[in-house]
Amino acid sequence: MRLGILTSNFQSNNIDQLRVSKLASNRMRLNVAKDAAVMAGIEVPQLDFYNKNIDVDYLIIGKFVYQSGANLFIDDDGSRMQRWMHYIEAVKRKKSKIILDYTDHLLIAEDNRSDFYRSVLQFIDVVVTPSERMKENISKYFKGEITIIEEPLEVDIIPVKVNDFEEISALWFGHPTNLKYLFNFLTKNKHVEKLKIVTSPINEKEKVLIKNINKKIKIDFYEWEPNFYSKLKLDCNICLIPSDINDMKKNGVSNNRLITAYALGLIPIVTVVKSYEDYRPTLIDIDQINAFDKKNLIDLNRILKEKQENIVEKYTSDKIKKKWLNLLEINS
Repeated sequence: MRLGILTSNFQSNNIDQLRVSKLASNRMRLNVAKDAAVMAGIEVPQLDFYNKNIDVDYLIIGKFVYQSGANLFIDDDGSRMQRWMHYIEAVKRKKSKIILDYTDHLLIAEDNRSDFYRSVLQFIDVVVTPSERMKENISKYFKGEITIIEEPLEVDIIPVKVNDFEEISALWFGHPTNLKYLFNFLTKNKHVEKLKIVTSPINEKEKVLIKNINKKIKIDFYEWEPNFYSKLKLDCNICLIPSDINDMKKNGVSNNRLITAYALGLIPIVTVVKSYEDYRPTLIDIDQINAFDKKNLIDLNRILKEKQENIVEKYTSDKIKKKWLNLLEINS
């Protein structure tokens, strides 16, 4: 049995790059599926961008990122869609099971990403999404099987500490494309005194721009790495997760950043997207007038101290791997 993986943003065809990819869906989804398959005795060949190896029983298609034609990555020469479609069609002719991992609602992107997703759906056997909302989004375009597989934690669990919140020290982490949501928050913030930003490398000009948005906040930048919080020895008491519920491409995002905040023992102050709604008793809506009220923070800190373990236990790597094996119809 062989599992093929097709995905974006790689400098070589080394499958082990999935583990450290800056693209979260590669790292927290495709790498987990790959590890689960290997544990079950399934061979996972190196990444194949040039249609040389169609001898696979399963194919998981990861995120199709925007084709820039800038050759920043191995398959970013402007012809990715043509090559991917040729490869997918060849695999389909073999009657192999083709799985699409759909994590952003890019069918509405109106660029080469939406072109790809509209073209590929006819070859898909199963779509995997990270959330119920993303399942709803794609169900308007795809009438076959759709299943939800969440993302595992990739940080050490840090017990919630007693905190008086005399000083509010915030963590923001994520891809640079999501910094625009943080910008909007910073223009209005009057409560956060310190902010740690953990992201992929950004240039000094961008850092100055961010710091100038609100000069009352002491802002420090850190480069993302696996298990970043422990390795960087950060010390925060809240986690900011601003977003835009009206951004249709992002409204079906997974709950991974929220669950990560819980695992780090931090109070999540968030834009309440659909995948966060079930956690309302243990988060703070960033748009509340009293979101940073000290009594609210202390009360929620006490609640999280009791509930942290129960919240995060569902998101261990082993439990998520089992879901991928079930999808592949393989008994671990």
